Amino acid sequence: MVDNPALVSFIIVNYRSDEDTLNCVRSIVSLHHSHPCEIIVVNNSPEEGTLNSRLNGSSNARYIPLKGNPGFAKAVNRGIRDSGGEIIILVNPDVVFTDAAIEPLISSLEKSDFSIIGPKILNSKGQTVKTWHTFPAALIELRRYSRNKFFKGRHFNLVSKITPQDKILPVDWLSGACLLIKKTTIEKIGLFDEHYFMFYEDVDYCRRAEKNGLKIGYFPQYSIVHKQGASIAASDERTIRNAHRQSQLYYWDTHLPLLEKLLLKTCFYIKILFSPSSYK
Repeated sequence: MVDNPALVSFIIVNYRSDEDTLNCVRSIVSLHHSHPCEIIVVNNSPEEGTLNSRLNGSSNARYIPLKGNPGFAKAVNRGIRDSGGEIIILVNPDVVFTDAAIEPLISSLEKSDFSIIGPKILNSKGQTVKTWHTFPAALIELRRYSRNKFFKGRHFNLVSKITPQDKILPVDWLSGACLLIKKTTIEKIGLFDEHYFMFYEDVDYCRRAEKNGLKIGYFPQYSIVHKQGASIAASDERTIRNAHRQSQLYYWDTHLPLLEKLLLKTCFYIKILFSPSSYK
């Protein structure tokens, strides 16, 4: 038990996924831990709807409506600015905390020298989803998009197996579906980069933390369930594809060495040239 438990701020960005958001909030309310907490829901949906009144009826969540849809990073930053927690927990609306005993996850971040951690994530079938990855680089990106057997047959991941179960495992970056971030980390490296409308904002944030000498870790002892794709399902395919492409190119420009950047952009535009229908 921590003598003076830190305030924990749960931040959820909602985009046309009201039911999922309400389920997520209810699961947070049912958690057992020694920390005082607040729940902040930032609504990115163009329509106001009834989410605010429904939240008031089921929880003490604070509701922040944004005009239009300014993007995920801007919404997260608004939630962080309005939060008072020493530990920030960013949660996707389609996440459910099925294990009420969340204390080990929170206290492990609080007591460790890690700055950002994330739990094990299960899909709706109970299968473990790989949510820790190696930072994007030329070979990794080419492996993702190439059909060449050279790339498909090689493993460039930082971690090959998850052991031991009772420790935080150092990784490069974690999925933003559920991220625990120390407030001191935000004070050191700043808020999320608002150039990212959707996708890559979690990769970028972890990369910036790593460049500042901070540690990112995977905590497999605690798990959550992630339905996956609630906000994406509410967007049209073209918007999703364009957002991913723009975020990917921006990440390359921001973080990759010049030669890797040129190589990837050349391959990228060659693929567009020969498969233009895939990028409309």
